Amino acid sequence: MNKVFLSLLLFLAVAAQGQDIATTGILPADGAEIKAGVNVTFVIQTTVNETLPIGSQLSVQYAWDANPLAQVGNTATLNAELPMGNNLNFNATLAIPNTPGDSATLTVKVVLNNDKADSNNTLMVDYKIVDQIAKDLSVSIVSPTSGTEIRNWSTVNFTVGLTNVGYEMFNNGSTLVYVPLLNGQQQGNLAVAQYSGAPIAPNATGNVTLGLTFPRDFPTGNIEICVAYYWATVSGTTATIVEGYVGNNMGCVNLSVVPNSINEDALEMNELFYAFGKLHIGMDNKDKAGNYRFEVYSANGQQVAETTENVGFTSHFESQIALPAMLPGVYMLSIYADGEYAGVKKFFVQ
Repeated sequence: MNKVFLSLLLFLAVAAQGQDIATTGILPADGAEIKAGVNVTFVIQTTVNETLPIGSQLSVQYAWDANPLAQVGNTATLNAELPMGNNLNFNATLAIPNTPGDSATLTVKVVLNNDKADSNNTLMVDYKIVDQIAKDLSVSIVSPTSGTEIRNWSTVNFTVGLTNVGYEMFNNGSTLVYVPLLNGQQQGNLAVAQYSGAPIAPNATGNVTLGLTFPRDFPTGNIEICVAYYWATVSGTTATIVEGYVGNNMGCVNLSVVPNSINEDALEMNELFYAFGKLHIGMDNKDKAGNYRFEVYSANGQQVAETTENVGFTSHFESQIALPAMLPGVYMLSIYADGEYAGVKKFFVQ
């Protein structure tokens, strides 16, 4: 069985004496469904019964069914005293047996050097190994496709495919937690959204749109953009990921960033504000005459409105775009001159 990694999460307090630890729980909990043939991260929960001194050594061993115990990762050494009553959690990523339809027993033992009573260090839990779990989304980026050129100083709308590979329906109004990544680095904190598309039945796919803005000074060259979406629930102000398996929740695409070909002095925006159901636009066109397309997007990349106007060269232009009922928040106005991107401006609705 593959052993992937072990990480140790410590919750520290003040000093005391002694050395004893007890294994108190394992997540996913006893009786849960586990997807066959994948890696799953388990949380092993322990409680310090008597203080662990500096230098105490801890490790985790595991076994499936009747197999012998094997250690996960390396032995950890405490660099601070851990007093009685504190909790100590281990994250252990284990390969799941590739035997769908069967039950499997996981035995976990936390090993502490010089433990006074290791009889309370072992727990056994039973799991149902299945091909499909209840809540499981597989994520991909539908567009733009790899190799596409995008411009800095622009907003790019990403179409993200959500394939329901679980056996529960993913309904309209279901909660999603999402975050974009640039070259492997998470951009900001996890955000929460409600799915507003048609229900996604098992083995079917639905799409969501995520708008990402690349500023004027964004470096040109090749980049990797990934987006991670997770099935979640909300209780009060807290969103909790409820995916039974999170190894398929990220889609990635490789893009080429090129400079925006429109000089930022081509347009001078004199006014841009929302009032009485309309977006008021006033600008001086310094570049060329032509058909200008104005697109309004919400902060999550959903298009709200679009209109096309003929704008003369070196002229002052004013227009009003009728907008539907707008929720308070930040919105973006994207401007295109004869199909060529000309700029993006932010405005607020209060």
